[in-house]
Amino acid sequence: MMRITFAIKQNVGFFTPELIERALNKARILRLRDAGAFVRTKASQSMKRPSKKRKGEASAPGSPPNAHNAKGTSGLKTIRFQYDPQSDSVLVGPLKFNSSVVGFEASTTVPALHEYGETAIITERRWIPLKSWQRPGPWRRVNSKTKKKPGTRYESRTRTAKYPARPFMAPALAAEAPKFPDLFGNSIK
Repeated sequence: MMRITFAIKQNVGFFTPELIERALNKARILRLRDAGAFVRTKASQSMKRPSKKRKGEASAPGSPPNAHNAKGTSGLKTIRFQYDPQSDSVLVGPLKFNSSVVGFEASTTVPALHEYGETAIITERRWIPLKSWQRPGPWRRVNSKTKKKPGTRYESRTRTAKYPARPFMAPALAAEAPKFPDLFGNSIK
């Protein structure tokens, strides 16, 4: 975390310390938001859609994850930033989604699984046919929005999935951090 501070020691001409401090605070907040926008853009651009040949394949461990969601839907590329007045900083990160994936220690989210690499327990289920000549349905991941069809039998299973680290937020911050000091230059006019 980088902190930039300003000190006002005397009253200069017709400028009051309060006026100057207000201008500095406004400029600092605007530049912090700019920094958040740069990090968000870099992280979003680092995730590419797989080609038709490689559709469904995961990205290599250590590289940013693939973007699999359709445009306009919630996914890893849905990254937001917001100025937090409590900590006087900008928070940047993907929206939390699919929080039904449960790790060994505690519940986690898909973005955290990709960023840090963790082991998760995934619950799946499939429908069981009522007639002997029918085949069972495919295994599907169960989440908070999955609904059961009335009058249908299901079987469930859990499996352990190891997610290798595919960081995308930390490298975006590292790539954009050298630009931050230049953002603050000439910010008060």
